[in-house]
Amino acid sequence: MAIELGYKPNKGNLILSEGADFVTSLQEKGVTWPEDTECRLEFPDLSGVGPFAAVVTEETATASFVLQETVTTADNIPAGSKFRIYLVKENDFLWFYGKVVRDE
Repeated sequence: MAIELGYKPNKGNLILSEGADFVTSLQEKGVTWPEDTECRLEFPDLSGVGPFAAVVTEETATASFVLQETVTTADNIPAGSKFRIYLVKENDFLWFYGKVVRDE
């Protein structure tokens, strides 16, 4: 039996719709983040798209993203594109990852 070492990030789908902003808030429950915590959304296979910084509230351990509809078009971010959300406290760690799903 293999032993897993390290942090296992959350896997999911990032849902985008043509003509709509992408708005989401992510929270790490039961903790307070240190000052200067950062969070960013990246599309590693897309040139010229992102990274996008979240608005971070350390007291509630919340990161909020708003990507305008001009950014979230299918031409800019097609279905199947990989995404990564990194949380940067004392270290960078991959918080979420997965693929874009288009819901038109």
